[in-house]
Amino acid sequence: RRYQDAGVLLPPPVGLVVAASRDTPQKVYVTHKLREHGEEIWALLHGGGPPAHVYVSGSAQKMPSDVAAAFEDVARTHGGLSAEAAASYVRQLELSGRYHVEAWS
Repeated sequence: RRYQDAGVLLPPPVGLVVAASRDTPQKVYVTHKLREHGEEIWALLHGGGPPAHVYVSGSAQKMPSDVAAAFEDVARTHGGLSAEAAASYVRQLELSGRYHVEAWS
């Protein structure tokens, strides 16, 4: 709540989104949440406001490539980008320091 009050973190549904794939009856992955909130995420990343940053953490096995693919889906679906342009857009987010992945094995 303190981060929301300071303007650092937006309120739900996109400020802090948790995807729990352990110890829950139904597994929810980051990719599910990205696609579920794709419109809001695209608006934050590509809108005219301050540049949004994305922080993702999880398993190093498939998560990083799966999340990148989900971001590409969001860029195609909500940004109207081609597959090639969407992949380039996600790469630019990484290079500009706006897309952060912490993965472990």
